[in-house]
Amino acid sequence: MDWNGVASTDVFKRDAHIHLQEYSHQQLDLAIKRAMARGIERFDCCGTMPSDWNRVSNLAMQYKDMVFPYFGIHPWYISEHDVDVENVFEFLVSMLGKIPYAGVGEIGLDYKAGNFDYQKFIFSQQLELAKEYGRPVAVHTVGMVNELYEHLVQYKGCFPELLIHSPSMSYEMAEKFLKLGAIFSFNIFVLNEEYVRMRELAARIPPESLRFETDSPRRIFSGYEVPELNGLIGPELLPEVHKEVLAIRRRYAARGVLS
Repeated sequence: MDWNGVASTDVFKRDAHIHLQEYSHQQLDLAIKRAMARGIERFDCCGTMPSDWNRVSNLAMQYKDMVFPYFGIHPWYISEHDVDVENVFEFLVSMLGKIPYAGVGEIGLDYKAGNFDYQKFIFSQQLELAKEYGRPVAVHTVGMVNELYEHLVQYKGCFPELLIHSPSMSYEMAEKFLKLGAIFSFNIFVLNEEYVRMRELAARIPPESLRFETDSPRRIFSGYEVPELNGLIGPELLPEVHKEVLAIRRRYAARGVLS
């Protein structure tokens, strides 16, 4: 592919945000084999709650040098742990200590989850751990982009990588995050023409700040499910994301509207 400005072809071999722990054991083996057959060599596996961190850790051991684990509390699930915060964060520290290349994620802010003050507290605590341990961060946000920026602006340069997955925001807002060193990861939803803001971002984000993901098996998308995975999507679909983003960028370039 002709991706002017992308520093390394490794970004095309990496599923930058995936939840391998949510596959059954049989599905997982098949999903990884099929993805590898399409050139995918790295899987950034994001935990979402303490109850799945051990499996994420075990997958990193089982698929060493392929599965890169992330441990975090997703905003959807923080209310489940509000009575045992101290122990939860001790567990998170133990995970980070156990695997020195592990990241912190999937963490973030989501207006649908409610309990905003508590969300922000848990998010900030996890950012502090990522800063302390010098780990990459995988961030989720829905409907709270301004609040997300307010949290992250104080952490400029603190993380080896600050990845915002499945972004939906104006390009003007994205520029603020780019100044913080953020990168943006696009998934199979970019194929849906109704996701106008996501597609515009995919067109306009500087190529060196682009990453690609499937967020599988969560992102069910009509016409792209994998029958062998019982209708789920899998990392083997990552090249479809590459192709669509490239097509979108070419169309924008032809219209002369790229930044």
